[in-house]
Amino acid sequence: MLKDYFAAADRVTAFARRVRESVEEADFTSRDDIVPGATVSGDLLRLPPHVLRGFGRERRAVFDLFARIAGTGLYLSEETRGRLSSLAAIIDDEFREDPDAADSFLTLLRAERATDSLRALHSIGVLGAYLPPFGAVRGLVPYDVFHTYPADEHTLLALEFFDRLRSGMGPEALVQEARAVAAPELLRLAILLHDTGKVGGPGHQDRAARMTPVVCLRLGLAERDTQYVVRLVREHEALSHAAHTRDVEDPAVSRHLADKMGDPESLRALFVLTYCDMRAVGPGVWTMWRAGLIEHLYGRAASYMVRGSLDESRRERFEEIAQTVAGLAPPEVVTPYLATMRAHHPSWLTPKLAERHLRTLDQYAVTEKPLVGVYWDDDETGTGEAVACAPDVPGFLAKAAGLFASERLNILGAQAFGTDDGLALDTIQFLPRDPHFERSGLDRKLTEKLRRLLAGALDAEKLLEEGERRAVGTRVSPHIATEIRIDNHASGRHTVVEIWTADRTGLLYRIAKSLFDFGLSIALAKINTISGRAIDAFYVVDSEGQKVTGKAASELRAALRAALER
Repeated sequence: MLKDYFAAADRVTAFARRVRESVEEADFTSRDDIVPGATVSGDLLRLPPHVLRGFGRERRAVFDLFARIAGTGLYLSEETRGRLSSLAAIIDDEFREDPDAADSFLTLLRAERATDSLRALHSIGVLGAYLPPFGAVRGLVPYDVFHTYPADEHTLLALEFFDRLRSGMGPEALVQEARAVAAPELLRLAILLHDTGKVGGPGHQDRAARMTPVVCLRLGLAERDTQYVVRLVREHEALSHAAHTRDVEDPAVSRHLADKMGDPESLRALFVLTYCDMRAVGPGVWTMWRAGLIEHLYGRAASYMVRGSLDESRRERFEEIAQTVAGLAPPEVVTPYLATMRAHHPSWLTPKLAERHLRTLDQYAVTEKPLVGVYWDDDETGTGEAVACAPDVPGFLAKAAGLFASERLNILGAQAFGTDDGLALDTIQFLPRDPHFERSGLDRKLTEKLRRLLAGALDAEKLLEEGERRAVGTRVSPHIATEIRIDNHASGRHTVVEIWTADRTGLLYRIAKSLFDFGLSIALAKINTISGRAIDAFYVVDSEGQKVTGKAASELRAALRAALER
């Protein structure tokens, strides 16, 4: 349906433009600087019929034209677009291997705000004909509900976000890095090719990376530039995946990412590509919380590349946190909190979260009773963040997850943490499933339920059933398969249990309870929900503090799968 919708939308847009162009009174003026015989009225560009014949004789001419109109805001009239669409038929291997055409195409990719021209070339079929791997994903809708758009539209949107960064629109850190990219044409090429492997299903990164050298060879790129583009295509999810599922305070994680990318320029391009790719997935995917994780890991990997050490950036971050929280609570609350955080260096800790932690700890110090502090983000996403504080008991994260399921709060992320003085300090990012959710009083409601849960007066399973009853009408997407990975190499001390599955009410509760029932302790939980898909990672050890290996690992995988199939 999504594929049909976008095809129909294209036809309606073209029809609306034809109607507009036929009824509007247009005063066309000559624009021979674009191409001899071209005329413009407002933002409408018309080309004379003889131009098409010239394009057929000189292969680079079509890309020269679109390079000249890049960033001008001009768009082709429907009559001109119809004529130019026949160009796709003359693009063969000889055309693709023409060095003049390649030089002109790279000039277009080098132009600021090149995406409007690339989108126009795509609409007339020329871009897909010139880059067959990209042409193959036209209208492609992968069955993973990860993306809101077909693969070609997603790619063009990612290119638009890159253009916006280069023009100063976006997070300041990313604007600076995007402007510092040494070869924007190579990054644009990597963006064009990054999802081309999705035609073949799972494993699209490696598949796209295998096709990329052929494109680079035809464009006449040097071996070093080809390796740069291939690296970005193959590793375009590496930064996001590591930030969301690994303990980025572990130096091995930063070193591994740095080694993958090889040099600071490739790492910078990956950082920018990650932002553009995630922003183009759909609304609400790039959140302040995810941005903090990704930017932090990028900073650590870049620091390792430049300095060969991670200590300096770590000190700078905690100095900022200490300055932010000074005076927020009595010294007897602030001092041990900062000492614990300095000792453990949690990657997800930000000045804003530290402030929320201390406000919650200050309340706990007064009452010495379990409580949940609820804080709402000030952005347009409608997300909130909760800090649950109580004496640390086995299975605490599962119980906290049950609370949120009962209130139909979709968990977007979670970080389980125990302080050195025996308190559980778990942080949960959430989004109400009901758009008309009443925010007031949520902290009191969750606090009351948490106290009853820990006192044994309330059963977590009954809470989950309550949430599932209230979730009638929602369903799990059949297109998202469940995958369970048990990794004993990602961490020196812990087994990393990584679960990819469809999001649903009570998912975190089911997983956390299954790990608890298996006798495992959770040292770190990283919970992520993106467009209906949950990507959850848990750092665990068994009752003896050892990794889960051999037969036990197989049994754990089976137990988790059984829990998720209930």
